[in-house]
Amino acid sequence: MNADRPDHGKPIRDLGQLIRQMSPALQDQAIVFCRMAPGDNDSAAGALGMFHETEGVTLMVSEAIAKARGWEVLFRAAHIILRVPSDLMAVGFLAAVLGELAGYGISCNPVSAACHDHLFVPYDRGSEALGILLAMQGRYSKIGPM
Repeated sequence: MNADRPDHGKPIRDLGQLIRQMSPALQDQAIVFCRMAPGDNDSAAGALGMFHETEGVTLMVSEAIAKARGWEVLFRAAHIILRVPSDLMAVGFLAAVLGELAGYGISCNPVSAACHDHLFVPYDRGSEALGILLAMQGRYSKIGPM
């Protein structure tokens, strides 16, 4: 086990290996993107992610949290985790994945975290996106190392 990443093993940089092992998993709950105004002191507790911009803070939270707090939903998404232990220095992985989804007209908001990449696609296309990614993984598995 890698001491820096005890649950996920050694980070992978090789593009072919990343795609062959991406193991996409569709999460059960809808995630929504909401925006808080600059200086808004409302708690971001429970946020899956957040990004600070000059215009305000974008939050990624469960739909239930957004509804409970009365936040305007900007984007309702299905959350797909690419369970391969991707290296933050990997080149081309998300470009390949996003290109594949774009070929089917599926928009995607990706987020790279320390252990995995996370994809946020339109909620009503989550299952379709998962199928496309699994097919992509299958194709790469058949051709072997790149």
